[in-house]
Amino acid sequence: MKDHRLELGRYMRNPSEGNFEMFEGLGRFKRNEDYNFEVGRPNIRQSPQQQPDFNPMWIEAYKLSPTISPAVSVSNPMPRMSNPDPHNYIMQVAASRAESEVEGKMNVASLLAGSEKKG
Repeated sequence: MKDHRLELGRYMRNPSEGNFEMFEGLGRFKRNEDYNFEVGRPNIRQSPQQQPDFNPMWIEAYKLSPTISPAVSVSNPMPRMSNPDPHNYIMQVAASRAESEVEGKMNVASLLAGSEKKG
């Protein structure tokens, strides 16, 4: 009897082997076809605006929520071309690295690289 985890691991290491689906029935994720990086959302067959019973008032109703304070705006948390760092994680890392460099703090890799140059 084969362990299912070993079978799954084999497909995860080499996804081109076979026709493995992570979620049965959904098919394989095709990066350029299934996701729109311009807007940071998946491509869907029909948007809500294309539904026959769509009401434009829903958009306004969505902006007012009984559970979210009006002071807090709802935003798209996914990276997209117009905002590749929506949570400022990349900027925070870059700022801390620049600060460390200005203060002269060195990491292990920098210290080893410096010792190789001297030796």
